[in-house]
Amino acid sequence: DCPVTPISEAAAKELDAMSASFQQGQQQLHDSLTAADFDRAGFARIQAGQAKAIGASATRYMQFLGDAAAALTPEQRQMFSRKGHAEQ
Repeated sequence: DCPVTPISEAAAKELDAMSASFQQGQQQLHDSLTAADFDRAGFARIQAGQAKAIGASATRYMQFLGDAAAALTPEQRQMFSRKGHAEQ
């Protein structure tokens, strides 16, 4: 059993939800840009929300990397580094 599996599954679930929310924000940006009357303040609010979402996703991903590294032995971390996470 790989000790990273439950950590990876939890992170993937959270990141998937974040991605779905981000996609909704992208649709809101599109709708704002193509509306008959452009609301600059509304656009700025959506843009700020999207920037915040990007930051939150990056933070969660970095948390996953740290949690995964902490769950592995030094030897496993070296193997992971040599082979790459796609092969694990």
